Amino acid sequence: TFGLVPLTQRNESVLQALGADAVTTVALALDQSIRQGNDPQSIDWSRNGTLLNLIKQVSFGGRTGWVSFNQAGGRRNVSIDVIEDVSGNHTKVWHRDVQP
Repeated sequence: TFGLVPLTQRNESVLQALGADAVTTVALALDQSIRQGNDPQSIDWSRNGTLLNLIKQVSFGGRTGWVSFNQAGGRRNVSIDVIEDVSGNHTKVWHRDVQP
């Protein structure tokens, strides 16, 4: 099961979490390509869209939530909440759903 742990409980910044999810996305895309029998050294990575086509097939529970991509290569189902912490009380002060 997937459960999102608040970044503050992991002492992790949003940028660190997004970076980790980005690296994981590329690693999973390359792994899937290898499992399909492709040799990474023989792929023409300079061809427009080669890596993006692999990334579109990736989905996993990341540090920022469920990570998956639409056919245009944009991330699906992204919500951003800004939480204000005042003396240990957490209040959501802003929310936005981002749909590419």
